[in-house]
Amino acid sequence: MRKSFVFIYDPNFIDFRNLDAFLNSNPAILNWIRPVISSAVIIVSDRDLPELNQTLHAHMGQHLYLLLETSGSLSDGWMPYNVWDFIRTTPTRWDQIFLPPQS
Repeated sequence: MRKSFVFIYDPNFIDFRNLDAFLNSNPAILNWIRPVISSAVIIVSDRDLPELNQTLHAHMGQHLYLLLETSGSLSDGWMPYNVWDFIRTTPTRWDQIFLPPQS
């Protein structure tokens, strides 16, 4: 079952280009977005929290980060609709969320 997670990292120690390459190449990460220029990424994975944490920890080493499982019904904030749709539907492809439906 696919789930969404919020991953928060320290940009003072983690280069985003390196993180971007890792997120795009790791099979545990099915999809991800960075809805604002910040140190938070929303990840879609079919792994559970402990397993995804092990994957991220292997990459992050001793750098601090926070990983939280999210739920559309237990999450709130002020983001564009497509970000909430991403969290709720956990798409594996960008075009499932960001392109209009084909008629």
